Amino acid sequence: MIDTDNYDYENTQVWVVEGNTVLSVVPPENRIVASNLTIQDAQLIADAPLLLEEVKRLRERVKTEKNLNLWEKAEVKRLREVMIYVEQRQPHPALEWALKEGLTLTEIKEMIE
Repeated sequence: MIDTDNYDYENTQVWVVEGNTVLSVVPPENRIVASNLTIQDAQLIADAPLLLEEVKRLRERVKTEKNLNLWEKAEVKRLREVMIYVEQRQPHPALEWALKEGLTLTEIKEMIE
C-alpha cells in the first residue's frame, strides 16, 4: 500500500503539461516539475496531485464504511442478546444490576438515551 503521507502537494495542485514538460502554475510560476517525458508520462505526473486526493478520499470512505459496518454488526449482536432475554421473559443483566443499585426505571431510561 502506498503511504500517501510521504507526498506533500499543498502548493502543487495546479500542474500543467506543456509539450513534454510538466510546469507548476503556482508561484514560482512556470517552475519545471519534470521534463523530457513522453506526453503520457507528463500528463500522469501533472495528474498526480489529483490522483493522490482521490486515493485519500476513497480510503476515508472505505474507513467510514468499515466503521459503520463494525458498529452495525455490534448493534445487531447486542440486540440479539437482548432478544434472548425478552424471549425467555428474563430481565437483561444490565437491567438487573441497575435495579439492584436502586435506580428507577426513569433513571435507567435517561442513562440509555
